[in-house]
Amino acid sequence: MENIKNYDIAILGAGPAGLTAGLYAGRGGLKAAIIEKMMPGGLVANTERIDNYPGFPEGVGGADRLAGALIGARNGEPAMS
Repeated sequence: MENIKNYDIAILGAGPAGLTAGLYAGRGGLKAAIIEKMMPGGLVANTERIDNYPGFPEGVGGADRLAGALIGARNGEPAMS
């Protein structure tokens, strides 16, 4: 039982919504675990360009948006698995 870790919240999926949830959970003082079966980013990781995304009036590349989300989520310190 020494290897069992306790978390306040489990987030299923590491797409934009999951990474954002991890970011805000960490900011709120919760210990979050983000669970993803593939790679972080979801479909956004394979998208060349995203238009009409809040905060990016000229559009943004999927990989660029993902990089910012990953940095933000990791700074909030959720566990990624």
